[in-house]
Amino acid sequence: IEASAEPVAGRHRLTHLYLVNPTDQGRFTQLAVAADFQMAPSSLTDEYEAYLAYLLGARAYDRLPARALIDAGALITLSSDWDAESLSPLERIETVVTLPPGRSISVTDAIAMMTLAPAQALGQDDMTGSVTIGKRADLVILDRNPLDVAPDQIGDIAVIATLLDGEPVFDPNGLFE
Repeated sequence: IEASAEPVAGRHRLTHLYLVNPTDQGRFTQLAVAADFQMAPSSLTDEYEAYLAYLLGARAYDRLPARALIDAGALITLSSDWDAESLSPLERIETVVTLPPGRSISVTDAIAMMTLAPAQALGQDDMTGSVTIGKRADLVILDRNPLDVAPDQIGDIAVIATLLDGEPVFDPNGLFE
């Protein structure tokens, strides 16, 4: 997922995407519409898929097509459906990177779906969404690098500190004192 050349203020987005007709997947890019997914672990189990297949038929097997929309060039954001599921971005990243082959998303794409892509969808990628000179210093300090751990351990990474505009807002160990 790469940054847009120019911010798009007021970009339209579809949230809570679940079923997307394959013929519509390319339209997200064509119309510059962001696709927002809440890919919770409970919505990706085999048991839930079987339940949905009972209700929806074969369409249930194509639910939450984030990988297909990425492949089609769409801007994808990944968000939480709090309080139905965990609020943890790290758990959400682990969920999408551990999907079966053909549906899984790379760790770098999943991180972008939680950081830069939402900033782009909001037309705020000129001030936030990535660590870049001139942008706000909104940072999360982790105890391990998500790119260096096994995908199924990303959800276990601990947050050490959080900065908003360069100021600590969560710093239980006094890292920034």
